[in-house]
Amino acid sequence: MLRKTTTFPRQLNFQKQQQWPQQQPLKERLLIILKQCVSTKTVQQVHNQMLIHSVVDKLNFLLAKLIDLKDFDYSYRLFTSMHEPNDYAFNVMIRGLATTWQKFDLTLELYYKMKSLGIKPNNFTYPFFFIACTNLLALEHGRLGHCMALKSGLMVDCHVRHSLITMYSMCSALSCARQVFDEIHERDLVSWNSMISGYSKMGFPKDALDLFEKMKGEGFEPNEMTLVSVLGACGDLGNLSLGRLIEDYVVDNKMKVNSFIGSSLISMYTKCGDLESARRIFNKMTNKDLVTWNSMITGFAQSGLSHEAISTFNTMKNEGVNANNITLSGVLPACASLGALDIV
Repeated sequence: MLRKTTTFPRQLNFQKQQQWPQQQPLKERLLIILKQCVSTKTVQQVHNQMLIHSVVDKLNFLLAKLIDLKDFDYSYRLFTSMHEPNDYAFNVMIRGLATTWQKFDLTLELYYKMKSLGIKPNNFTYPFFFIACTNLLALEHGRLGHCMALKSGLMVDCHVRHSLITMYSMCSALSCARQVFDEIHERDLVSWNSMISGYSKMGFPKDALDLFEKMKGEGFEPNEMTLVSVLGACGDLGNLSLGRLIEDYVVDNKMKVNSFIGSSLISMYTKCGDLESARRIFNKMTNKDLVTWNSMITGFAQSGLSHEAISTFNTMKNEGVNANNITLSGVLPACASLGALDIV
């Protein structure tokens, strides 16, 4: 439930930090200082002055700054203290809840509160509403949001469309996602990526590769996100030849083999049974993060190379990288197969 809290610390003193033109209004000076704030403490000082001098029409800027600083408690107190929050206040708070703090239930609650007050959600509302629906697998809420966005004429907005495609895909409503995709008259690369990713992540690798071929036929060049999705589909289908072509494309276009591309290549090669190529990619990567280590450990374990999986796990520990559940799910079967559970 949304709770209204109106107490704020007022004990902080406001310090002059630079010389101002004599005629510059106080509210303009406060906004300039607010933009320069890098901590909650300095924002509190500005807030105190706004309260003292009744500069209440600029609280939206204060709220946006607090969200940028990732201070949930202060942001939430400020928002719930607003007597008549407008669409901007709702939108920046919904954005913060969905992305900065990932409080998805509260995101939906605030969306419906916004509607109940007669404030119309817009193209700055729905992308983050759909992100919350995606993470909660709240398909019916997403469908209702789709209907409202359609009635409001917001389906022309690319961010609304892309987030909607992702929401339907992750909620296993791929036919709905494809319908949204097909209704886009002028697709950009993000549109293609959203649909290809949906197919790849949800276990429809052939559809992902078919759409990738169609995308290339329409003159679009893949980016990192495209390639990660396509490599996942190649691994699931055992399509080693296309996977190698993707690696060639990365090399020819001098793309950085970062964690995303590198881990996807390692996973693709291990699924296709080419462990030497997977090991080659892994060894060439200079900055290995946990995702990269997990890809190689899991690849060895799933290929029956238990000794290699355990050895890679031990090397990872020696390099100071902490394991997570994915690491353990890869290395424990390898240990069990060798009767060496005491190693982990």
